Amino acid sequence: MAMRDRKGLGTALWLATGAAVGAGAALLLAPRSGKETRRDIARIAKKAGRGVEGAVTELSDTVTGMVEAVGKEAAGVLDRGKHVAAATRKEILKTIDEAQGTLEKQRARISKLVA
Repeated sequence: MAMRDRKGLGTALWLATGAAVGAGAALLLAPRSGKETRRDIARIAKKAGRGVEGAVTELSDTVTGMVEAVGKEAAGVLDRGKHVAAATRKEILKTIDEAQGTLEKQRARISKLVA
C-alpha cells in the first residue's frame, strides 16, 4: 500500500510540475504586458512552490512513518526470534538428555548381556 501511495505522490508531483510549466508557457504567449505577465508568473511560481512544499512535507511524514513502522516490526521479529531460539535450545537440550538416558540404559543392558 505504501508503494502505491509513493507512486501516486510521484505522479501528482509530475502532474503539478507539468501544469506549472504549461501555465507558464501560456502566460508567456498571452497578449499581456510584460509587467503583468511577470507578476502572474511570480504568483503561479509561489503557488506551485507552496504545493511542492506541502508534497515534500507529506512525503517526509510518510517516509518517517514507514521507517518507524519497519523499526517496530524489526524489533518484534527480533524478540520473537529470541524466544523461538530459547525454546528451540531447551528442546534440543531435552532431546540430548533423553538420548543420553537411552544410551545409558542400552549400555547397561549390553553390559549385562556380555558379562
